[in-house]
Amino acid sequence: MILQLSQRSMQVEDVMGSSFAENARAAGLPTVKRHIRKRREELSTVPHVRCIYDSEPAPIEEYAIVEEEARRTSRGLNEFLLKPTVRDKVLTPGRVLLAWKDPGFASSPAVFLGPGADPGTKTLRILVLLQDGSCDGESDGEEPEDLIEERIKLEVSPQGILQAMDQVLDLDPARESGDWTGVGQELLRMVSGGLLAPLSLQKVMKVDLTAHDLELKLKRVLQLQEQSICHSCHLRSRHFQQNKARADIAADIEDLERQLGSGSLHLLPQLKAREAVLKELSYINGDGVVTLKGRAAIEVLSGDELTIAEIVFHNIFDTAGPREVAAAVSAFVFPDKVDEESEDLKLPPPLAKLRDAMLAHHHRIDVILRKYRVDIDPEEYSKMCNIGLMGIAYRWASGEALAKIMPETWLQEGTIVRAIVRAEELLKKLGDVAKLLGNMRLREVFLEAA
Repeated sequence: MILQLSQRSMQVEDVMGSSFAENARAAGLPTVKRHIRKRREELSTVPHVRCIYDSEPAPIEEYAIVEEEARRTSRGLNEFLLKPTVRDKVLTPGRVLLAWKDPGFASSPAVFLGPGADPGTKTLRILVLLQDGSCDGESDGEEPEDLIEERIKLEVSPQGILQAMDQVLDLDPARESGDWTGVGQELLRMVSGGLLAPLSLQKVMKVDLTAHDLELKLKRVLQLQEQSICHSCHLRSRHFQQNKARADIAADIEDLERQLGSGSLHLLPQLKAREAVLKELSYINGDGVVTLKGRAAIEVLSGDELTIAEIVFHNIFDTAGPREVAAAVSAFVFPDKVDEESEDLKLPPPLAKLRDAMLAHHHRIDVILRKYRVDIDPEEYSKMCNIGLMGIAYRWASGEALAKIMPETWLQEGTIVRAIVRAEELLKKLGDVAKLLGNMRLREVFLEAA
């Protein structure tokens, strides 16, 4: 929890609040519970995105993350582009843009038509191409039904500009005739032909180092976005809004559940103690900002995530194969108490070496927890790294049938199967961790082990 709070730049004290805030929280719990039920009902009505490419999870989830990063970067860049001395050079009628609107649509090709109808709102009138016609903006009724993509004239905030392009279209014929179809077709032709190029900042302003860095960052992010299969999908806008609706509701539920589960003020020392442990292990830095190591632990968030992250970061798995890795990971999903000494004899030397390294890191973290007087049950902590299933998991990963293994163990078949399923889920999460760290070889080992 502390890692997640730090990732959002929140302090432990912010969560605990004052005694008055705590009393108010307790009084408001019934209301919070009603809100949670309501939001869960709303979430159940929003279907999961079903990718037409049968990808799981839906690639639109990762695409949405990249889109949000592009928007954050463009907001910083717009501080330069929308200055009075620069704005008129950029926002000339006919300028091709990448624009977005929330709620409405993900970043899409558009043409700047002029300022909004109401000068007080400081909005921009644009004509935007949407791939599936799903848009919450209001059409002015002048546009005919689209042939390939829908052309919609609407107003957006200036911050809705994701990127200004170098191209400027001639709007005079459309203004004279009142028919904007030709503008839409010309924009579509340029998009389809890959003819659009971003506007260089040097053409409109004196570029300082900050603006230059933002320009390069936005270029990299948009290139990453274009590599996604979602970028050219005709369902992109629809799936983007569907995914965002689910994500927004899920975030609300998470916030409400945090209110529901916030402890009383007497928990503050324990939270501070756990925060100190995370700092010593470098999961958060001195300013409370989550490090790469902390982000890896957040990805796991199951079992003993600290020991798991330590093992990955100390390269314990780097020389292990899929069978050894699958067996080792089983230690973090098997809570039943077993006779570990009898299991030692069943482990081949490479796996025994891996087990010893895991237990050493588990013990090291235990020492640090005690150092900062973190309140934790010793027996429960020992179960968090339970090597009792490693021998069975290794045999299963080696291809032995469960029917052959069962006569040689006292464990129930259902217990073993549940543990194996949980191990598969954890291995997939570890694959994401390896991807986050840029270790693609280890990622392949995790996914093969799963």
